[in-house]
This record gives sequence, C-alpha cells and structure tokens, in this order.
Amino acid sequence: MDSKLPLDNFQTLFQNYNEDDIHIDSWKILIVDEDPTIHDKIKSTLKDVIFEEKPVSLFHAYTANEAKQIICKNDNIALILLDAVLETKDVSLKIIDFLRNELQNNKTRIFLLINQPNQFPIDKVIISQNINDYKEKSELTPQRLFTSIIFMLRAYRDLLVVDDSKKRLEHVISATSEIIKDTSKYQLVNTIMLQFISLLRLNDSSKIGGVFLQRTIEGTSILIKNGIFDNVSIHDLLSKFTEQITQHFQSNQSFIGNDSFLLYLGTVFNRHYFIYFFTARTLTDWDKKIIDIFSSQTSATFKNVCLVEEIDHTQREIIYTLGEIGEMRSKETGNHVKRVAEFSKLLALKYGLSEEESEIIQLASPMHDIGKVGISDAIMNKPDKLTKEEYEIMKCHAQIGYDMLKHSERPILKAAAIIAHQHHEKYNGTGYPRGLKQKEIHLYGRITAIVDVFDALISDRVYKKGWKMEKIIKYFQDQRGIHFDPELTDIFLLNIQEFIKINDEIK
Repeated sequence: MDSKLPLDNFQTLFQNYNEDDIHIDSWKILIVDEDPTIHDKIKSTLKDVIFEEKPVSLFHAYTANEAKQIICKNDNIALILLDAVLETKDVSLKIIDFLRNELQNNKTRIFLLINQPNQFPIDKVIISQNINDYKEKSELTPQRLFTSIIFMLRAYRDLLVVDDSKKRLEHVISATSEIIKDTSKYQLVNTIMLQFISLLRLNDSSKIGGVFLQRTIEGTSILIKNGIFDNVSIHDLLSKFTEQITQHFQSNQSFIGNDSFLLYLGTVFNRHYFIYFFTARTLTDWDKKIIDIFSSQTSATFKNVCLVEEIDHTQREIIYTLGEIGEMRSKETGNHVKRVAEFSKLLALKYGLSEEESEIIQLASPMHDIGKVGISDAIMNKPDKLTKEEYEIMKCHAQIGYDMLKHSERPILKAAAIIAHQHHEKYNGTGYPRGLKQKEIHLYGRITAIVDVFDALISDRVYKKGWKMEKIIKYFQDQRGIHFDPELTDIFLLNIQEFIKINDEIK
C-alpha cells in the first residue's frame, strides 16, 4: 500500500511560502547624505563587493523624506550610512527615531558619518538612539570604509541568524504541539513532512520529495510518497540512497546528509518506520540542528500513535468477534456486523452527530445481537418456524444482551448495552422487549433498527435472496413512523446510494 500526502496541503504550503529575511538575494545598503561625492565614494568602494556569496545593493537618498520612503519600501535594509547633520542634526535623529521606535526595526545597522566631532553629541546619541558605529568623513579611507561596512553587514547577518533561530525554535515547539493532535500514523507523517518543509524553508515543490517507508522481514514498502518521488518505485528509491543512507536504513538509525536526511521513527511490532526527505539544497549546520531537535520529538509521538492505533484495531477486532458470535448463532454471515457498523456510523453522521459520537455507535452497533449467545441451540438452530413460546424466548436476547453489557462505564459498551436492548423497539410502541415508542427509544436504538433491517433485507441468505432495491425503499416508506423513526427514515432514504455503496464494498 502506498499513499500520497493530500496534494492541496502540499502545494498550498509552497504558495503561501514567504522567504525569511535570512534568505536574502543581496545586502541592501542605504546612503543618506546631501553630498553626492559621499555617495560616489561609497559606491566606488563597494563596487563588485561580494559578502557571503551575495552582492551589495545600494540605495541613495539626499533628503530625509527620500530616506523614509526607501526605508518604508524595504524592510530588510542591512545598513544605513547616515549623515549626522542632514539638513539639521535633528533631522538625522528623527530618521533614527522613525526607524527604531516607529517601525520597531532594531536589526538594521546605523553608521553615522560625521563632518566634525564637535558638531554632534556623538556619545550621548550612541547611547540613547541605538546607533551602531560612527566615523569622521575625513578619516574614511576606502580601506577603512570597506572594513567598517563589512563589520556592519556581519553584525546584521548575525542578528538575522539569531532571529531566525528563535523563530524556528518557536516553530519546532508549535509543530510538536500540532503533531500531537494527529490520531493516525498517516496523519502524523503527513504533518511531519509538511512541518519539515516549513522548518527548513524549502520553497520549490518541483525539486523536493519525501517518502514514508516501512521495512519488515518481508521487505520494504512505501506508505506515503510525494514531490519528486511521486511516481518512484521502491526499487528505484533504494537505488538512489547513498551508501551512508543505506547503512543507517539497514541499522535503524537516523542520518542527515548534505541535501537529504533519513529519519528513523521507531519500530512497532517488528515493523520499522522511516521518513526519507530530499531537500534540493545544501543543509546548513543550523538546518541539521533543527532536524535533530524536531526528530527527537516526533519519534516518541509516532510510537505512541502506532500503539494507540494497535489498541484501537485490537478493540475493533474484539468487538466484531463478539458481534459475529451472536450472528453465527442465527446463521448470519460475519460481514453483517461490519456492514451494520458502517451503516450506523453513516446514518449517525447524516443525522448530525459528531464524528466522535458516530464512531462510538459504529463500534457499539456490532454487538446488537450479542444476547443470542444466551438462547438455546434448540431454538437458534430450529429449521422450522418457531412456535409462539419459542419466539418469546428468542425475543429475550435483547434483554440478555443488555444485562451482559449494562455494568460497564466505558462509553462504547454503554452504547452497546443500549443498542442491544432497544434495536428491536418500534417507533409506534409495538416492538420489544419494553414496548417503547417514539423518542422513548434511544437515538442509538432507532439508528441501529433501520440499518439492521436494511442489511437483513438487502443481503442474500441461505434461506432467501436479497430484496430488490425498489421493494426495500417501498418497505421503509411504508414503515416510516410505524417501525422506524420518520426523520431518520427520510435521512436514510435521501442518502440510500451511500448505503448501497457500503453494502457493495463489504460483501
């Protein structure tokens, strides 16, 4: 079995992607000075400069208004080279105040250019206005200017790294809380893959790919695949593994390479689970730390989800087995209880019950005839029509089933007790065992009454052929308000094709 991540989620994540400040195309530097020669000098000094594989982009402003306009249009300016006395010294201070206080921008570095030391209270301003450095224009040789600017860019870069680290750690915490909400391993892995895309800032869905793998003694299979691995076979995928990835895969270990990583999620009942992700870019040291931190959280959660799933599946098997015991006493087929389970959940959902309550009905309804284990073989296996006295004994199975289940405080067994007791009641009060009518009959009993009869009518038995659909619909129309709740009957008939589909799938 292999599956895909929901495509809408996968693509939407890329459509909504906004590159973080740390992934910038160039280092933006704003020069604010009335003197064109200063602009030319800086431009000449920074010509063809490449810092950390990114070029420098220069912006020029000659007035305070021009400077503010450029600042407002570019929120990722790395450095402002600001004339200390632009028009007047107060104007320069207002630009600084606008950036730091009004725009709340504390990352952009500010480098003051001073004509004369005594014309500006530099010590006071550096402390009060969050200015990062200054130089007298007269001492700005090309080498000193270049060195100062590189120092400022490096400081800006470090701030971006710190800010990005904070955001990504917050994302790890948030992502961890999100994965805890998932209730199946497929939902969980779906969430993990999407969170990795977001955490690692992966912004090209056409180049990346992820797979969810299961390895057992029989071999390896792909459970989920997407991106560039959308159509890959398990043979082709394993052949793409590097030697290191293969070694770690065989020894149940995680491994982070240069452009891909293998996450070992854990082993549950001799099934080993992994996520393999190709990132289409070189992973930084920080990327690898993020993967390691997030992976440590997801592995424990994955194991817990798998164990809960296993408990749930075991519980369902026990319930179906108990239900089948009752049905076998009356020569019903085992799949009857499975169909009744699916029918009852569907009708509950169509009625407007929550997913949680509908699942309770789904798990409880298979035990509707569990009381038949208390009826003697002589009656249960009698080939002829039952006598009146024998039929009265047969009807006791509803009470017997209720008595078997009524002492439990578990929601599923409490619901099963109600269903066993009331699914033979009729809306007009002529049913058994208590002759309840209308809303005196619990909703669970009214739902199961409809789906139990529907399955009995549509199914072939050794002693009869299933009814034609026209005859079944006519029967429910005639019994609306007599045997069956009229509102539930209308909902059932309105959605009859969905019930037929379930019947066709579970033969």
